[in-house]
Amino acid sequence: MPTLRRRRDLAVFALIAAALVLGHGAGGSAQPSSVKVGWIKHAPSAALYQLPKAAEKRGVAVELVEFKRYADIRTAIASGSLDLGIVGPQDVPLVVAQGETNLVVVMGLARGGDLLVARNGVQINSWKDYAGKRIGVGKGGIAWMKFLAAMQENGVDYGMLELVNIAGGGDEHVKGIRRGDIDVSAIWEPYGAMVVTERLGYYPGTDLGATRTVGAMNAVIVAHRKLADGNPDLTQKVVAALVESTDALQRNREAWVLAVREFTGLTPEVATLSLKTLEYDVRIPQDTIDAMAKFLFKSGVLTRDVSGELFPKYYTYRYLEKATGKSARDLGAR
Repeated sequence: MPTLRRRRDLAVFALIAAALVLGHGAGGSAQPSSVKVGWIKHAPSAALYQLPKAAEKRGVAVELVEFKRYADIRTAIASGSLDLGIVGPQDVPLVVAQGETNLVVVMGLARGGDLLVARNGVQINSWKDYAGKRIGVGKGGIAWMKFLAAMQENGVDYGMLELVNIAGGGDEHVKGIRRGDIDVSAIWEPYGAMVVTERLGYYPGTDLGATRTVGAMNAVIVAHRKLADGNPDLTQKVVAALVESTDALQRNREAWVLAVREFTGLTPEVATLSLKTLEYDVRIPQDTIDAMAKFLFKSGVLTRDVSGELFPKYYTYRYLEKATGKSARDLGAR
């Protein structure tokens, strides 16, 4: 009996030891198998909506936390209350210039989806027609930044524009158009599609995503540095799951429309129209990001030029390279 008891004790000890080895990484700290991810219920976030299922296959539990604005997600990640989330491509340069060092962009996400809508009865035929109009913007957001760049590149005096800053999400822009408080909105999808399908307004021919300075970038995925640098295995699994989701939706637009309808409750007409200018693109274009940072500095938005210090400290290709099998150069590195 003592021999049997000794064998049983040894077996229990072995199981406990194995559990400790599996549950701890280098340095002896527990490695989490779950992440909190900030998202917005808008068209580019369909891949995030599908992330929990894709991540579950990799042994990762994802908790989605809903926000209304990219800026709020950025703040939550910087504070450590979120692990990862969707933000605008301009968000990291903005906070780096303010001294924030805890954010790391781990992949791109989407292009397009930012656009202008004009209220019915307001005639917009060229960029110069925006002068004298009441224009709803979300200052600091990517749609606002694209509008600012478009005005400068097309010779319109930005200081002469009547801008109406709209706090909150895209639904507030739609309300502003509906009430007649604004003539035009620098908006994002699916809210532009809501305006058009409700017959409240139309898309002018001026392309908000065609500027040389900013281009069509809509969103990137940013992680807290504690996750990106401190838990590379978990970060890699999340990036791989997101790449899988974006690839699947980009190939199957019907599935993308269905996903948008599921989490927004939109009609097929609105959901379909909201994807007209949108595509997934996981690359991180270094030249565009640096040009964006320079533009923000020259425009007085940033207090200093951070374009020379963003890569590789605040933007990394390490996870995207492994998830896609492509080189950093193929993914946008200079």
